[in-house]
Amino acid sequence: MFSDFLNNVYGMLFEPKKTIEKLSEKPEVFQSVLLMIFISFFLSILFFGVGKNIFLFLFFSIWICFSSVVWWMLLAAFYELVANIFVQKSKYKSVLCLLSFCLLPWIFMAPLELLKNAGVCGSFIGIYGELALWIWTGELMFFSLKKVYELKALRAFLFLILPFIAGVVSLNLFISFIVNIVKIFS
Repeated sequence: MFSDFLNNVYGMLFEPKKTIEKLSEKPEVFQSVLLMIFISFFLSILFFGVGKNIFLFLFFSIWICFSSVVWWMLLAAFYELVANIFVQKSKYKSVLCLLSFCLLPWIFMAPLELLKNAGVCGSFIGIYGELALWIWTGELMFFSLKKVYELKALRAFLFLILPFIAGVVSLNLFISFIVNIVKIFS
């Protein structure tokens, strides 16, 4: 099992096409949950640091891990909902598995964060390196959605950005609702 996990990690970083095909056929949900928790904990250490108050750090780390897993499951459920409406294919476990493995490039965030403190050149490399990581992650998500739901490129791209569009629309509706409530009671 551990060797399968390491093979999946290596494959997603260096042979993503083969690994995406393998994980879409036989999703490893347990590995995905562990990977999601590890990446969340790793990023909480990176961005918050251990600091002097270990209890506060542990609380925030556990909270970040829990909320990341919940958001990851909700994102996969959103993609599944949209897929059931437009594509009529149910592959929740495959999407859940692949979305977590798509976050693997984020393990390179730590060295890039350290480079940001190394002067102008290091800051330049760190900032553009992190941008490259976001693009790499988006590309892995694009190819994962394309493979799982057997989509054409444009439809896969629309699937990829749809949660962000829905988030912006929801935020706009929420703000409009709050503004109208304030207008009514003022």
